[in-house]
Amino acid sequence: MLLAGGALTTAGCGSNGATASRDAAATEPSDATTDTAAEAPTGVGFCCNADPDPCCSCDGSISPPCMQEMTCQAEGGTWSYNSSNYPGVCSFASGPGDEVRHARLCATVGQQLRAGPPRYDPTAVRLRLASLPDATTRTAALLLVEVAIGETISMCLFRAGRRAAVEPLTRATLGSILRDEARHQRLGWTGFACLWDLLPEPSREIARREAARGLATCERQIAPALQWLQRGEPFDPAYAALGVLHPEVRVETFYFAVERLVLPRLTRLGIDGPTAWENRYRERAGA
Repeated sequence: MLLAGGALTTAGCGSNGATASRDAAATEPSDATTDTAAEAPTGVGFCCNADPDPCCSCDGSISPPCMQEMTCQAEGGTWSYNSSNYPGVCSFASGPGDEVRHARLCATVGQQLRAGPPRYDPTAVRLRLASLPDATTRTAALLLVEVAIGETISMCLFRAGRRAAVEPLTRATLGSILRDEARHQRLGWTGFACLWDLLPEPSREIARREAARGLATCERQIAPALQWLQRGEPFDPAYAALGVLHPEVRVETFYFAVERLVLPRLTRLGIDGPTAWENRYRERAGA
């Protein structure tokens, strides 16, 4: 649940972008509460268009017909390229707002269910980004790890939680977030595929290392569930009614998302998925 959202067109992204978009759309939740590629966008997320004349706007909110520059923001840096070499427009408009809304929604629901206040520490992400050499590389890393990989796993976990949820408030909350996660992961894969085509080989090598490091970070997040299973503690089914995943289901869902979705998509983009997974605890920051 990080960055981005919106509708996608991939005519200007080359074969990588079009393939990534099809892959992501094909594995989105089929639940009636989730978005599909054909539904009207709630905001522009990432838009690539080989022909700038029709005003590449998706929902009419960005880019005049003469738009020539693509600009991506990453931790205070700005990277641009001229569309005469690679036509396109990039705008992350709705994603940050989506994520703030998710956080507030979860905090509100948790408060109503008498849960403790949520905690979030951005230090690890900031340190990781600070280790990368330039804004282009940071943009690619954010798209790949936080959006593409992270949102794909998140989509699968929210889908599993919603399926088991019975309590109306939490079920509706999970469904609302799931819609956004499905859109975000599609954006991440398509956006990174477009950017991958522009990266020089040194930046691509950094992206390969970031993929491995990102997979390790994601796996560490299921450590509490693994520890629960090792202790053999019972799980109260009342939690499942609230959308809390049984630790075994959480672990199975995570590895399903990684093995069936994330690793094959990485490989199709040009990053060897199985190798990234094998090396996930060998890569170090700044390596």
